[in-house]
Amino acid sequence: MEDQLSFRILVYAVFFILAFGFTILLNLLLLRFLKNMGTSPNGVDLVRWAAEHKPLIGGISFFIVFLLSVSSYPILPFGTEDFLNRKVFALLGCASVGFLMGFIDDALTISPAMKFLAQICCAAIMISCGIYIEICSIPILDYLFSTLWVVGIMNSINMLDNMDGITASVSLGILLGILGIVLLSSSLNSFFVIVIVGIVASLLGFLTFNWHPAKLYMGDGGSQYLGAVLAYLSILFLWNFKATPSGFDIQQFILPLVAFMLPLFDTTTVFFRRILRGQSPFQGGRDHTTHHFAYFGFSDRQVSSIFALISLLSAISVCIIFSGIGSWSDNKSLLVIGILLLLFCCFQWVYQKGKRKALSLKRSI
Repeated sequence: MEDQLSFRILVYAVFFILAFGFTILLNLLLLRFLKNMGTSPNGVDLVRWAAEHKPLIGGISFFIVFLLSVSSYPILPFGTEDFLNRKVFALLGCASVGFLMGFIDDALTISPAMKFLAQICCAAIMISCGIYIEICSIPILDYLFSTLWVVGIMNSINMLDNMDGITASVSLGILLGILGIVLLSSSLNSFFVIVIVGIVASLLGFLTFNWHPAKLYMGDGGSQYLGAVLAYLSILFLWNFKATPSGFDIQQFILPLVAFMLPLFDTTTVFFRRILRGQSPFQGGRDHTTHHFAYFGFSDRQVSSIFALISLLSAISVCIIFSGIGSWSDNKSLLVIGILLLLFCCFQWVYQKGKRKALSLKRSI
């Protein structure tokens, strides 16, 4: 038994190294041959934190490594024969739609309505294959809430892609938390282990080129793909952690809120502040929480490091909470929600301080 366990760990380690190396090689090739792709689609001036334009090609390596990860499972020595099922089809479908929609937007620029339609399509694919959030005994409400979650996460991951290294490191933290849950709740030969290991490797390989100062960006092709995959995995392992869901339970909200706190903090802040200013919440701008950490006085590299550290801590927290969820009480759930609200208020304090510093600096120029 120990020999089998060691063998499986060795296989995953070798696969991780190969995926990581392949991602670096692929990004090097893309940088060499596709330098102009996505630098200014249709002549549109993109609103980005960095002053210079850089290729939006990182998502291509994400998707290729993802497809290799999925297709590698059946040929592993411990792969099972029930590989082609509805769960796998849903994962492939939503990831493909998310990537293609974002890739087209990087190259041609599409309308927000078309993006929204594609995101609805991703949710529909999951729901039709039985992947949805079960929070009550009324299916239509479950479907609507699941659609809201999928669309919300795809947009929040996309909006968070506004500074070097942010989205990749935050997504990495979410994936590590989910991987911890998979390992705590199932065996090492789970299909999702090899998929998550491949995605983690592709993110680390991408961060080699995306950490400040970045040489390339993931683009909408990368962020929309990541949003779809993270929404899918979160429904399976964060929302539906109970074997037999039985109606509304506040505990069910804890794991997703802790895992996705940074994207949710940023999207909530930007969405409501833009509405209060009379602006469209869907337009680009330098008014994200990450930007205001920079206005506050942190360097770009420090902002990325802070968000990466918080993401790592959230991943550890998710695993700790999941391991003790059997004896979890509503009081503990309320305590976690209270801590999250306190952290959200801290983000708002930094946001306001950074905003004032930026305004005073602007007046002094």
